[in-house]
Formats: sequence, C-alpha cells, structure tokens
Amino acid sequence: MSFVSAAPELMTAAAADLATISSDLSAAHSAAAASTVAVTPAAADEVSAAISGVFGRYAQGFHSLAGHATAFHDLFGQNLSASAASYAGAEAASDSVLRTILHEIVFLQPVIQAVQTITQGIEQNLAFIGLSLVSVGQGLQFLGLSAGPNGYGLAMFGQGLQGLGQSVLNLVVNLEKLPISGQS
Repeated sequence: MSFVSAAPELMTAAAADLATISSDLSAAHSAAAASTVAVTPAAADEVSAAISGVFGRYAQGFHSLAGHATAFHDLFGQNLSASAASYAGAEAASDSVLRTILHEIVFLQPVIQAVQTITQGIEQNLAFIGLSLVSVGQGLQFLGLSAGPNGYGLAMFGQGLQGLGQSVLNLVVNLEKLPISGQS
C-alpha cells in the first residue's frame, strides 16, 4: 500500500510559481540574447574577430540550452498543474463515494437496530424454550417418580408444555418480524 500524501492546493501554487519563474527566465534570456549572441570585436583585427566569434557561438549554445531548459521547465509546470488537478479530482470523486457510503450507513442504522432487537427477542425465546424443556423434563421425571393423588407431577408437566408452547409461539412471531428480501 502506498502512503503518498498530496496537497493539490500546494501543488497548484507551486505550478503557478514555476510559471512565474519560467516567464522571468525567458524574459532575462531574451534581453541578454541580443548583447551576447552578436558580440562586436574589440578591434578590427583577425584575433578580435575570432574571439568575438567564439563568444558568439558559446552564447548561441547557451541560448539553445536555455530554450531547452525553458521548454522542460514549462512542461514540468504543466505536468505539476495536471497532477494537482488529477489529485483534486480523485479527492472529489472519493469524497462523493464516501459520503454516499456514510449516508447508506446512517440510513441502514435503524434497520440494523431493528434486526438486533428482533435477534435479542429470538435469543430470549430460545432460552425460554430451553427452560420450558427443562421444566417438562422435570415434570416427566417427577411423574415417573410419583403419580401421587395430588397430581403435582401432571401439573408440573402441563406447565412445562404450556411454557414451551408460548415460547415457540413467541419465536415464530419474532421470526416473522425479520426483514426478508422480496417482502416489505
């Protein structure tokens, strides 16, 4: 994963600064070109003319290189400006996507809470079913041990079955509350 941090506004400012520098350098090179390319010989002899020619050729080479440097400088500034625009565009696009996702999360929060509430109800119903089954088991155990005249074992068995039935009914009601795709 790349950990690159770019500040498009700083890149745009740097590109503007580069454009100003490039403009100033071009103006300086243009102003110096006339006096450096055509150097007048100091005297009317061959040596002065040759020295003046050497300086003139070096000046032409310098201005040729300066032209290439200016072109490179301008291209660098354009690329920097384009990169700043690209980064700004990427930030704007990701901002839009992130805002959409955040909106969806906020929108789904009540649904998530409803599902959690229903799930808790189902968990409670399953716990009650377990307790009812324990009660039924105890009633059967007691019924097997003593089927006395007071009918206590049968009453305990009946209460366990009644609790089991109510818990299963509550479970069904809570399951019907679950949102299922295709239903509203």
